Amino acid sequence: SRWRDDLGRRETWSETIQRFVDFMKENLQDSLTDKEYSQIHDALLHQEVVPSMRLLWASGSAARSTHVAAYNCSYIVPQKLRDFSEIMYILMCGSAAGFSVERQNIENLPRIETQSGNKRETYLVPDTKEGWCDALLSGLESWYAGDDIDFDYSAIRPKGSRLKTMGGRAMGADPLIDLLSFTKELIVSNQGRQLSSIQVHDLICKIGEIVEASGKRRAALISLSDLNDADKKKKKNGRFYETAPHRSLANNSTVYTQKPTPEEFLEE
Repeated sequence: SRWRDDLGRRETWSETIQRFVDFMKENLQDSLTDKEYSQIHDALLHQEVVPSMRLLWASGSAARSTHVAAYNCSYIVPQKLRDFSEIMYILMCGSAAGFSVERQNIENLPRIETQSGNKRETYLVPDTKEGWCDALLSGLESWYAGDDIDFDYSAIRPKGSRLKTMGGRAMGADPLIDLLSFTKELIVSNQGRQLSSIQVHDLICKIGEIVEASGKRRAALISLSDLNDADKKKKKNGRFYETAPHRSLANNSTVYTQKPTPEEFLEE
């Protein structure tokens, strides 16, 4: 349920359903009759049917601000740097994201240049979803090119501020600082080569971790890897939740290009 500023409390179940149906009317208008809207309202209220849970949460201000908030799931094959910021935006809007770290996809990502010592102009991070995502993209483009860049977080609202459009409370700049620090270390430590499948996986999982920490809905991810990817089994080995807790954010699955035998499937 969402917070109601006008009432000083969270909405009740009946108010949640009314918000959902009002949003349907706003978009569908005369596509349904008043009787049909009433039937839908009553069926939802008494839990006889279940709507899109993403839209049940996002109906109203969140879905008006971006239609992405209305979608349950999405899928991106990361082949260029902008794809990472797109994944971040999708997650910040509350949608789930599937992605592939199969070799034929990630080999299209650029090779990381050697650090030149050149520093780009400081990026002032706007206090918006788009601003956070553009900050990540600016960092990626700079570090991949062998440059460095600093970020000014002064415009980001303080921790605890209420997020009126998407709901929840702001966590301040710390989650973004953590992500950009992680990303810089990852890129700079791999100068002269491309990121491996598990490194791409880690970067996207880290994006999911900070999205959750920044007061949005819990990030939901599924990572698809090659059957012969030797690193895929390392993603959740041992006490990974202590050494690499961001890996908890993704379901890890393997892509089969042909039907395996029962023995092959059980071995996997």
